[in-house]
Amino acid sequence: MSGPQHDPSLYRDRDQVSFRRALLSVSDKSGIVELGRALAAAGVELVSTGSTAKMLADAGLAVTEVASVTGFQEALDGRVKTLHPAIHAGLLADLRLEHHEAQLAELGIAPFELVVVNLYPFVETVRSGAADADVVEQIDIGGPAMVRASAKNHANVAIVTDPRIYPLIAKAAGSGLTLMQRRALARDAFAHTAAYDRAVARWFAGEPVDEVPVAAPAAAPVRAQAAAQPAAHSSAQPATVVWERLFLHPVTGLPITVDTYQPNRAQRRLLRARDGHCRWPGCANPVSRADVDHTKDFAKGGMTTLSNLAHLCRRHHTMKHATRWTVRQLPDGVLEWTSPLGDIHRDEPEPQGPRFADTPAWDPRESSWEIPIGIVAPPGPDEPPWVYGKTWAAWAPPDAPPEGPAPAA
Repeated sequence: MSGPQHDPSLYRDRDQVSFRRALLSVSDKSGIVELGRALAAAGVELVSTGSTAKMLADAGLAVTEVASVTGFQEALDGRVKTLHPAIHAGLLADLRLEHHEAQLAELGIAPFELVVVNLYPFVETVRSGAADADVVEQIDIGGPAMVRASAKNHANVAIVTDPRIYPLIAKAAGSGLTLMQRRALARDAFAHTAAYDRAVARWFAGEPVDEVPVAAPAAAPVRAQAAAQPAAHSSAQPATVVWERLFLHPVTGLPITVDTYQPNRAQRRLLRARDGHCRWPGCANPVSRADVDHTKDFAKGGMTTLSNLAHLCRRHHTMKHATRWTVRQLPDGVLEWTSPLGDIHRDEPEPQGPRFADTPAWDPRESSWEIPIGIVAPPGPDEPPWVYGKTWAAWAPPDAPPEGPAPAA
């Protein structure tokens, strides 16, 4: 079984998505009231669950209980509360597709543009020495389902799992987030649920849940606690990448691909050396006046890799995205441009590295060859005879008589 496939032409563009409806359901409630206030001030409808809804209501905020949305009260000691079509249809509806929007309207379900969720404190409960039955109750089911649904539908929904970036979301309450920003949040959300599931699996295997391996650059796996120390100091700004995964060249060790939108410093240096100028056909603007552009848009799945990056000056960068010109990158950094009329133009970067030129074969038996002076050691038994001069030295073929004056005895 696989997911549905749609004609790409059916998708409508949704870059900047404003927040109209937000779903808040958090275990770690630090900063949630402040975020709720910012969202409410921007006119965002707040929908929440259980204790989160109570905290928001106690702070004087208008909040809709999930049970009012689903028409179904929490059941089984809270094990069932958000697993309902009225919630998940609002999370998964791809509003780029007209028929999804129409079906949502037929069902009378309003979509969510923002979801703020963090999961039950499973690891903390294990560390506390709680009984197995209590640990099992901290295995979150509805939370990961909402996180994964929202992250999958990042084209329409922003998913937030880290309280540290609430200030950024609060600042964007009135404007919403771009597709690039939502994509970055989705990446973090999937990493969040993956780490959570890994901890659960380790507990079932009888292994320490706080020793989940974390990949460190050019090193063996290290404990998460040790890895968190440099990560905590690597960036003081919220919503910035703390860890950066690098794909390195197996021989040179140079970075080929990164997960971030912006190429790193080493990639930029390589691209400057490779391109030299704007890569639009015929343009000679230097790279100092050009931007690094994704040949295939990052928002459309293009990777930040050397084979998908090239310099374009500001004018041609705009033309690439605003006109019917298309481009694809071939091996060795060659760009193949197609004009609106269908003409093909190839732009090749300057060749890098050593260059070799064909030269006529040289046979030392045909002539002597002058070399720099300064060779004073006599020839070995298997070496050709050297003839030394006062200001010159020449190599003579073994079967040729020496030229020039003989060396002094």
